[in-house]
Order: sequence, then structure tokens, then C-alpha cells
Amino acid sequence: GIERIVKMAEAFKAQNKHFIWYLCCSLEQAPRDIVSKIKNIPEFIILKPGPEQKALINHCDYLVQLSDTESFCYSAYEALQRQVPVILTDFPEAKNIIDDGENGYIVKMDLSDLDVDKIFNKVPKADYYIDRCDKDKWIKVFNGEL
Repeated sequence: GIERIVKMAEAFKAQNKHFIWYLCCSLEQAPRDIVSKIKNIPEFIILKPGPEQKALINHCDYLVQLSDTESFCYSAYEALQRQVPVILTDFPEAKNIIDDGENGYIVKMDLSDLDVDKIFNKVPKADYYIDRCDKDKWIKVFNGEL
């Protein structure tokens, strides 16, 4: 979703919004034109991905994950556990994680419904999340029963 990240940041800039965006990613496989755009957006701070970066979540207004698909969006759950709202693209699992407008926002893949003012002026509380972990099922998996 790196292309969407750039598109979203450009929309923020076009509306004169002030932001800092920590990108915890590797750009090695990103298209050159996207890398060039990222390097020309000074609001992006690029950090090496790794578990040590999760401490940043506590200091952010949102966690943004604009993936094409996710089977279990671990970073979103980490953010919600810290009461940080999440912005996700509309992959099928997103609706199991986010109640749009309540603990984050879900945006269309093409960002055609991106509402910059809402993102900046109506930050959801994110004071809850639904822990869908079925501990009994996992115990059965670990015990070889499933």
C-alpha cells in the first residue's frame, strides 16, 4: 500500500495539513517513482521495520495500514490495545477490526472517499477493541488436536 500512503500524504499536503508520518518499512522493493516521491515529502520519517518501533504507536494520532489485503492486521490490534485509532483500507478483514468512525476509519482502496478534514478534526477515541482471540482453539492447535 505504499502508493496509497504517498497519495494520502499528498492529499494532506494539498489541504495544508501539518503532520509527521513515521514509515516503518523497507523501500527496497518499492517502485523508483514512489521512492522518489517519498524522499520529496519531508513529513515522512523512514525507520527500519522491527519490533522496537512499536513503542512509537503510543505517540501517534493514528496507525495507518493501507494494505491490499491482510489476514490478521497485527499492527492494527497493537494500536487499538494502546487506544490509538487506526486507518485501514477496505480489505475484507478491516471490518472485523474497525468500527468506522468509532475506533478508526476504513477508506476505499482508491482513496476516493478520503476525507482529510474528518481525519484531522474528528479523531476517534479508540477506547475499545474486540479481542477475537479464541484461546481454547489455540491451545488445541498447540496440543495438536486441530
